[in-house]
Amino acid sequence: MNTYIREAYLQLPEVSRENIRRQFAGSPKMLLLLDFLAHAKQKSFSVHEAVAFIYPEENGTTSFNVLRNRFFKLRKKLAEAIESGVSENAGTAVVLLPLEEEYFRCRTLIQNNFFLTARQRLEQLISTCWERNIFELLPDALSQVIFCSAQLNMLDDNPRHYRELQEAAALLQALHRQRLYARQAQEAAMKQGFRQARKFVNKMQPAAKKYRKYPRFNLYYQFTAFTLGAGTFGSDFRVLPRHQKRVQEITRRHPEMPVAFYEAHSPELIRYMMATSEAMFAYRRSDAETCYQCMLEAWNIAAQVPGLRVRKSELHYSNRIAIEIASGRYHEALKTADDMLLFLKDQKDERNRLMGYAKTMLTYTFAFPKLKPANPGFLVQKVKELLRLLQKQKPKSLFYNEILLTLVVFLIQNDQLAEAATISATAAFSEALKEDDMLVHADLVVYAHQKKTALTAAAIRKKAESQYSKAQDINKSAAIKRALVLLDFLEKRKK
Repeated sequence: MNTYIREAYLQLPEVSRENIRRQFAGSPKMLLLLDFLAHAKQKSFSVHEAVAFIYPEENGTTSFNVLRNRFFKLRKKLAEAIESGVSENAGTAVVLLPLEEEYFRCRTLIQNNFFLTARQRLEQLISTCWERNIFELLPDALSQVIFCSAQLNMLDDNPRHYRELQEAAALLQALHRQRLYARQAQEAAMKQGFRQARKFVNKMQPAAKKYRKYPRFNLYYQFTAFTLGAGTFGSDFRVLPRHQKRVQEITRRHPEMPVAFYEAHSPELIRYMMATSEAMFAYRRSDAETCYQCMLEAWNIAAQVPGLRVRKSELHYSNRIAIEIASGRYHEALKTADDMLLFLKDQKDERNRLMGYAKTMLTYTFAFPKLKPANPGFLVQKVKELLRLLQKQKPKSLFYNEILLTLVVFLIQNDQLAEAATISATAAFSEALKEDDMLVHADLVVYAHQKKTALTAAAIRKKAESQYSKAQDINKSAAIKRALVLLDFLEKRKK
């Protein structure tokens, strides 16, 4: 290490050595170490020589062991400053994570023929990677250790390293397969719900069982099952808490272990995604307070961790709007819908862009009659465009029924009763009501449109309250409450 630190310092350009001196201008002992390195006549020097030069006054009053430890800390700090400077001068465009940084520092040592130092540091790096299940770095790090051993003619440990390299390559390949299945599951969940996604999630389970020694595979499986199941239709509410509990147990025992990728702020990102999913799970169980508190935790994590990679997508905004509506925060929901439109405006997919308008319309239907849009005709036009696109999808989009029902309610609220009646007479609307078990809306259309009808507000209210008692999630509960608010409005207007 002494040889390495001297050579590394002296090989720096003059401007870099001056920068290091300025960096440690307030540390007299570091400046003495730099002077010692600059004037040392031999490549290798002893610790005794360095201690005598740097700590002349303490040499007689402080034990050598204490001074030696101080020197080691000083030397380590200088090595980190030199290696950091080398990375910056190389013009690295990507911010490396700590273990990635250490790996490339070791590569620099190898490039400069410091094989023993590189070998020692690589072995420590490899040990940390095994402990944290960071398979991304293991094959390359092990290959470099084998290379250093060959250069040093220290071949006794190579059989073990070859076995580890073979295992590390297999683990990394298994991780790539997990990523593939997780991505396929996510796409299936977005398009068709969790029942279709489950077959891909199940393909992640064999690796979790095969590699029990490495809990990252089980964490990835449990994490994918819970986060996708909590946020999409068709999941089994009885099974989800088991996945949730397993994720909590594994992350508690292995707080620094990543899930899909070795990435910055991995523990905070996992907690953010779990809090978001727990919010959606509570939302679907009609627990609005727990839902909002979980989402508040997620938003706070995102705000408090600079650089956190939050996966913003259409689903991110849709979920937030749904929670803000459920908790009665309509102004916030409209702001989120505006943010969603800005996010989606540059996307080439017309369906995604128009979904922002559907969410704006949805918010207004729940905020009625407290909030009303300035230009309802514009929203109606955009949502009709969206419905035409969704109708062409095979299989039909999961969002179609909800958006069609939202349009009819919005039309009634904005006195476009004839158009609402026309849409309600279609087979698509009847199918939407039947699938969503909200038949009271058909009665609302008739009651609103026809001046004379056998339907009475009391009869509609009774049917709505009956449907409300049977509702199993907050979506349906909230929609029926919205129907009752609209019924009250129509009843007052008829009087």
